[in-house]
Amino acid sequence: MRKKKEVKTLKEILSIKYRKPTDEEIKKNEKMTKIKLALLFYIPIIGVIISLSFYFKTHNNWALIPFVIFSFTALWGIDGRKQICSECKKWSSVIWYDTKHTKRLVEKTEKYKNGDIKKKEEKYAVNTDYGKCTNCGKLLEKESLKIISDRKKRFIFF
Repeated sequence: MRKKKEVKTLKEILSIKYRKPTDEEIKKNEKMTKIKLALLFYIPIIGVIISLSFYFKTHNNWALIPFVIFSFTALWGIDGRKQICSECKKWSSVIWYDTKHTKRLVEKTEKYKNGDIKKKEEKYAVNTDYGKCTNCGKLLEKESLKIISDRKKRFIFF
């Protein structure tokens, strides 16, 4: 069995060359990803719900021990779930190494039933994450949008 080299620095991450994964490898990775997703995410979430319901029914403090174990396992599963490559489908193989923040202005038009047209400009904060798969070497981009409100919230205390 081949020993996998541990990737540590950004230079080593960027030096990984792209290779096209085979269909057999993709099927094998998909199967393992589904198994790990079930074992590290779905089953622990169900365990958290069951242990909390048991605790609230009995108020037995020993029921909190499985709750903590299931919670940490679910958090580990969430972290691995964010690192699935879109090409080779391997679990926890993407390393996110850079984030860029930009702002975008989008103009929206709304048309009402009475025929009025209202134009509205909205500001969006765009966060672009860049990553690379350690298995196949594909460069990945992930964009997330967030609306920036122009109104400042004011609190009035009487």
